[in-house]
Amino acid sequence: MTIRWLQKPLTLTARRRGFHLVTEEILSAIPELEGFSVGLLHLFLLHTSASLSINENADPDVRKDMETVLNRIVTENQPLTHTLEGPDDMPAHVKSSVLGCSLSVPIGALHHAHHGALTAAVMGNVTRLNATLAPQKAARLRQAMSLPEGQDLGDFLNGLCDRLGLSRRLRDFGLQQSEFAGLAAEAEASGFNITNPKPLPAEAYLRLLEESW
Repeated sequence: MTIRWLQKPLTLTARRRGFHLVTEEILSAIPELEGFSVGLLHLFLLHTSASLSINENADPDVRKDMETVLNRIVTENQPLTHTLEGPDDMPAHVKSSVLGCSLSVPIGALHHAHHGALTAAVMGNVTRLNATLAPQKAARLRQAMSLPEGQDLGDFLNGLCDRLGLSRRLRDFGLQQSEFAGLAAEAEASGFNITNPKPLPAEAYLRLLEESW
């Protein structure tokens, strides 16, 4: 087996104080990642007044709230000794130490398919199954989405994907049916299986994959 590795410096665009998304900037600076099917991406930030963090990026309010909370924890209006570089410098050092200046992210995906896109492809069928396993939660979900009682949640979510132009076929992402048995076995063995309304056997996962193919 050939072991491959790559190391290169990156320069991020300067930004004002706050929480910012840098994922796309990092990925565009490392096009070589496309050549790796599995591995580990280690990022180390050469800065003592900044940090790296993994968090939700769907809602920008998360970034605002993260800054608000950290500014409350590490305030500038407190007696500090290191003040030569301004009142915001030492608090920035503290925040950097709290969040850290490095990240290790696993590399590997099914045919480089985006996790969110794959989730949309199987969400309807998965939700339909879970509705039978947890009918009370399904009822609350219908109520939250203002759906009539008894509405098939799977049909609703599949229809939503269609209206948004999202694919509901795993084949569109390059997955082959020959891969399903292995994926189903991995899903059954995963620690996430116990977070389902009811832990599922590999056969149930296999049926879901077949329905979504």
